[in-house]
Amino acid sequence: MNSEQTRQEIIDEILESAMNDAFSILEAEFHTQKDRLIQDFIHSFQQMCVKIKQLQERGRKAPIAYIHYSLLRTSILQQKYTYLIEAYSEEWYGDENECFSWYDASWFYKSFAPLQSLLAQKLKKYFRLFQPGDRERIMLKYIPYYHQFVVAIARLAICQAMELPEAKHIAKSEIFRIRIGEFKDISEDIYVSDSQAKTLQYVRKLQRQDIQLAYEDLTELSLQGQNLDHTEMRYADFRGGQLTNCKLRGCILIGTRWNGAILSQSDFSQSLITDADFSQCDLRETSFRHANGKGFREGLYRSPGLQGIRFTDANLEGADFRGAELFCADFQGANLRGAIFSESDVNKYQLSEEQLQSIDTVL
Repeated sequence: MNSEQTRQEIIDEILESAMNDAFSILEAEFHTQKDRLIQDFIHSFQQMCVKIKQLQERGRKAPIAYIHYSLLRTSILQQKYTYLIEAYSEEWYGDENECFSWYDASWFYKSFAPLQSLLAQKLKKYFRLFQPGDRERIMLKYIPYYHQFVVAIARLAICQAMELPEAKHIAKSEIFRIRIGEFKDISEDIYVSDSQAKTLQYVRKLQRQDIQLAYEDLTELSLQGQNLDHTEMRYADFRGGQLTNCKLRGCILIGTRWNGAILSQSDFSQSLITDADFSQCDLRETSFRHANGKGFREGLYRSPGLQGIRFTDANLEGADFRGAELFCADFQGANLRGAIFSESDVNKYQLSEEQLQSIDTVL
């Protein structure tokens, strides 16, 4: 066995069990504290919008094209668990008019310092194998596992945050993005607003060019009766759309937003709908047969799946859920009159007594 393999075995022996325990606790508490965490994120965004507005009123900030939440790895190693929030014009990093704020993410990282201390203590007896800077390099590898929980809250919170008066009153570019990720490095969209009119022709053009619809802003788009089978649309935004009688079979719909969309008689059979939000949708007679909403689990990764599937206050009268696997599905306030479930699946969901009385079950 070479020295690198020996080092890795020592690290696994010290941290593997402790990390698994820490992240099991973090995930459980994440679900119980979710509402408070969402409000904390919204507050950080509200403060940022106030700063933007003040600068714009003074003529010191152009319309905003990007708001970026940045993970600061060095700060986390120093046990300062804040994310840098920055606002940019269309020039992005070329925008020299500085505008920034901070988001306190210490709740998510509360086990980081104890694990860091545990590693430092245990490595003392292996001083011949490890250099002074190895502790920091080892802990850096675990930061993305914490970061996935921050991203999940950001995605849950951002649409509500964008409804704030402070958010509505800032000047924005035609294409406006909110992103989260590494500082001036790899990041991902959590919100996209595109004021350019989107049409069925636009969607078809992308499909003909073999360009998928992932992360696209397709809000309020009319797609009645269209066939979008087997399309990659993860994190696309269909809020307020007209999609009656659409075929959406075998699609990748992770993290899609459908809030308030008209989706009656549509077909989501065999689609991947993990973390999709169908709150307040019209889903009468819609099929979710064998749809897959399972969360992702590999080592310490828990995402996608942390947000859960939301059917809150949706009209699901006559919807078909036979064979569907809906991880952490929230049916609070939903109309389930005549909705069809496999008998073996009913106990997986926290349905009210009224909902249980209104559904149909099959073997």
